[in-house]
Order: sequence, then structure tokens, then C-alpha cells
Amino acid sequence: MQILQTGRNFTLTDAITQAAASKIEAIFENKTLKVSSVRIIYTLEKNLFTAVLTAMVKDHQMSSTATDQDIYKAIDLMAKKLETQVTRTFDKLREHDSTPLREAIVEE
Repeated sequence: MQILQTGRNFTLTDAITQAAASKIEAIFENKTLKVSSVRIIYTLEKNLFTAVLTAMVKDHQMSSTATDQDIYKAIDLMAKKLETQVTRTFDKLREHDSTPLREAIVEE
């Protein structure tokens, strides 16, 4: 998985990039989704940090946006939104692979 991070109107520190990378890797760690790339763009406008994430997963594109005065809180909110999308997508894929109802054995 390739994680690209870009900062606009401020410089990214190693702590910010490592915090975001660890959260993203933790989200996709236990899932069997094939993630090709993750792009995060941070912007600073009038003391508000905005974090925009776009994750390219096989046959899916997930995105989440969060805004806060603290960049670490924005990263947490962004990761939380992404985690709900990932679990929802993973559950849909898992239910799709389940046995059809017509093939299920009915016990009488």
C-alpha cells in the first residue's frame, strides 16, 4: 500500500505523517481488501486544518474529509469516517459471497 501525503500552506512534519500512516495501516490491517494507494491532502486556511483522504481499493474508491483547528483531531475524524466506510464495504463483500438462500439446507 502506497500512502502519499501532501501539505498545502504549511509544512508537514514527520510526526503528522507517521500519525496518519499508522492510523490508515491499522484500519486496513485486518481486512482482506486490496488497497493500491492512499492519498491524503492537508490544507490550512484561517487556523482550520482540513484533511482529505482518497483510498483506491479494488473496484472501489473511498474518500473522507474532516476539518478541525487541531490537525491531529482532523486526522482522527478522517480515520473514523474511513473506518466506517471500510467496514461497510467489507461487510457487503462478505455477504455477497455467502451461500444463496435457494442453496441453503432447510432442516425440518
